Amino acid sequence: EVARLAGGGRATLHRHFGSREALIAALAQAAMDEVDRAVDEATAGAPSHLEALRLAMAAVIPLGDRQGFLALERPEQDPKVAARYAEGVAETREAMAAAQAEGELPATLPAAWLEATRAQAADLAWHSFQHGAKGDPQ
Repeated sequence: EVARLAGGGRATLHRHFGSREALIAALAQAAMDEVDRAVDEATAGAPSHLEALRLAMAAVIPLGDRQGFLALERPEQDPKVAARYAEGVAETREAMAAAQAEGELPATLPAAWLEATRAQAADLAWHSFQHGAKGDPQ
């Protein structure tokens, strides 16, 4: 299906990527490139670290429809993908620590808790939308 959507053949796809895992790793790298571009564009000139975090989240959430399949594929098994993902997590934690230092986030909240909360944002937003749209307060 990937080969068909790309306008090529399976043989060409296999020659280029070699394996399904290599294809998934390449798609993960492309997804991270897309996220980086979206975040950089959205946060350029942000007046604070907290506002940059908000703008980054607003830029990334719409990409979930296109990139959500990667959550099922476990691309982090590729060492390069895992390293790049870890860099992104570290950058996010640094931004959260900077927002804490600015007094915009409570200094008493551990960065790991803030990171876990950020990681659940899409699920929480969907839950709010789904139940709000039905008028269901749960």
